Amino acid sequence: MKKMLIVAFAASALAGCMYNKVAEDGLVFYCTFDNEAAVATPAVGPKGKFLGAAFQEGKVGQAMLATVAANNATFELPPNFLGTAGCIEFWAKIRNPSDRIGSGGDPRLFTIIQENTKDTIFTIDIVSNNGAGNAGFSAWTILGNIANIRGLQRLRYQDLFSGSDCRDWHHYAIVWNEDGIKDIAGNPRYALLIDGKLIPDIQGHYRPIEKAKPIISSPMLLTFTHDPARGPSFCTKSPFLIDEFKIWNHAKTTF
Repeated sequence: MKKMLIVAFAASALAGCMYNKVAEDGLVFYCTFDNEAAVATPAVGPKGKFLGAAFQEGKVGQAMLATVAANNATFELPPNFLGTAGCIEFWAKIRNPSDRIGSGGDPRLFTIIQENTKDTIFTIDIVSNNGAGNAGFSAWTILGNIANIRGLQRLRYQDLFSGSDCRDWHHYAIVWNEDGIKDIAGNPRYALLIDGKLIPDIQGHYRPIEKAKPIISSPMLLTFTHDPARGPSFCTKSPFLIDEFKIWNHAKTTF
């Protein structure tokens, strides 16, 4: 009887801890990517579908190895799961054996797709050509898209990670707020931060809020890293490790 009470208390305490995180901190999704079970039932947020992948040593515990031209995991996000303010953050590690960066997401670190239109709403890519003639770090948000290098470039990964090892773990965060991100100079509506540093945006493509709201109200699909109904061109072009993936319902800028 005593053993049963201890187990019940532990389960209740854990549930309360997760509830407090959601209610107080605004954490609405958290996948540790430690194993298949962590994908099927994330620590916080909608359940996922594990579609096959290896797990290796991660930044914290284990991490999932995302592979080329394949979808390794998906999570269905209900309408209004994302809002006009939020933050997506995670750790990733490049595993491309080549030093050179290709086009079209090399790698593409995640995608969030509007299910009814199949349009890509969120993503972070490392590219030599982002499809709009720019390069470097390229990101899409609900409010617009970012690129940090003007023009097509023949880039190496190390060019983008000056002062650190490009093949080490790096922290990525994409932040947005229709009212402006107050913790960033100039109060931009969206921003990309890598290892806590703001990535300059030379592209400045803004989606008006009246166009963003209908997207927010529709169901979306979080994938690693493409919609299974679409071709491999929408998938990552090189492998990478993904770990500690979180979505917040406010424009978080401290990590």
